[in-house]
Amino acid sequence: MTNEKLYDEIRAAHPDWTDEQVWTQVSIRISGEETISMHPDMNTNDNDIVRSIIEMADKWLRENLPYIWEKVKDWFANMLNNIVDWFKERGWSFITDIFTKYF
Repeated sequence: MTNEKLYDEIRAAHPDWTDEQVWTQVSIRISGEETISMHPDMNTNDNDIVRSIIEMADKWLRENLPYIWEKVKDWFANMLNNIVDWFKERGWSFITDIFTKYF
């Protein structure tokens, strides 16, 4: 699926989201798929996979859509600072909810 088609799919599912929110979700979905395909043996409950996805999504936005990244870079910094603790305390479903419901 192209980035544009993924954007359209996410936009259709969340019509009230801003472009920044949609493109952030695009970057996370792309990075998640890439991380999992590169490390198929990685345990999905491993906080390393979560950190890797966030770091790759941040990098993807910075390189491909720097004007969007400028607007969401603080969100990424906050995620990277807190994600491991959230994951340990609340589990994988909480992390999934952050990406699918809250942002």
